[in-house]
Parts: sequence; structure tokens; C-alpha cells
Amino acid sequence: MKGSLSVRMRVRNSGQHRSVGALSINLFDAEGRVSLSRSSRVSIPQGGTTQRRFKAALSRIEPWSPESPALYRLEASLVDRDGGPVDLCSETCGFRSIRAADGRLLLNGAPIFLKGFNRHEQYGDLGTTDPDEWPANLRCFGVVDRHRNKKRAYDAMRACYAQEGAKTARR
Repeated sequence: MKGSLSVRMRVRNSGQHRSVGALSINLFDAEGRVSLSRSSRVSIPQGGTTQRRFKAALSRIEPWSPESPALYRLEASLVDRDGGPVDLCSETCGFRSIRAADGRLLLNGAPIFLKGFNRHEQYGDLGTTDPDEWPANLRCFGVVDRHRNKKRAYDAMRACYAQEGAKTARR
């Protein structure tokens, strides 16, 4: 699969002198191999900021999907003029395409069906309640619900809670 990456970096020099160095990004695959590397020299005045944008087209990317969640590690770094590290930020990311066509939702070009439900915080005699306020013998319902949802492979849950200030049942 082809992919694209766009990274915008903004750096502020809070030091006492002009800072000269380089901003760079590196994208690593799951095995730690470098998939992309870009760098740009910077010169930032004292108290000033600089911004760089890195854009890249990626020819061979393993797509992310629920069945095969291929993840990459993106590292953004700032080094001084001698190549010494000043700052490093790392994020985990994945690549996927989502689009609608012919009334279907497509993930990476293949149809996907999302299962979900609407969950209200209402339980019989208790009415609209907050699980933290349930009697001790009923608090397990929330845990049981989460287990059932995972077991049934739901993709989405819409929750509806009591309005602020609404009375909750107490026993």
C-alpha cells in the first residue's frame, strides 16, 4: 500500500543565545527498520521560534487494520550544531485509508462492517444512575458489560448518561 506522511514541527529557543542545529524525523517499522528519514537545518534566534513541515510519499507501507494493526514509530528530534541531542519526541502511528463508496464503508479499499450499540445508564428499578453510585451488589454490571462487549467484538459504543444535576437512585 502507498501512504503519505505530513509532520509539522515548531520549536522555540528559550536559551540565552541563537541555536543552530537540525530538526529531523525518522519513521521506523515494527522491526525497527528505518522507513523514512528527513532532516532540515535550523537557526533559531534567542526567544524565537521556527517551524518546519516534512511531507513524504511512502511507496510500501503495511496498512493498519483491526485484524492486523501494523504500527510504526515516528521520532522527531532536535540536535545542536555538533550533532548532540537537544530534544526527542516519539509517537506511535499507523497508516490506513477510509472512504465511502457505493453506500459502503471501505477500510484500505476493503468493505468493513462496524458493530455498535447505544448504552444507557438505566437499570430497571434504579433508573438513571452513575455506576459509581450503584449499590455494591450491582457494581459488577459495568464490568460484565465491558466483558460482553469485548467478547461480541463491538467496534463502537454510544453512551448516554444522566444529565448534570439529575437525581440518581440510592438504596
